[in-house]
Amino acid sequence: MSDVVVLEDLSAEDIREAGRLADAALAADGRSPLSEQS
Repeated sequence: MSDVVVLEDLSAEDIREAGRLADAALAADGRSPLSEQS
C-alpha cells in the first residue's frame, strides 16, 4: 500500500463515509456491522 492517509486531513464526513463503507463490506461478507459490535 503506497497510499498513506493522514487522519488529520479527513473531515468528519469522510470518516462517517468510511464507516458506512466498512459496515457495508462487513454486511456483504456476512458479518455484523461495526456499529452493532460496541
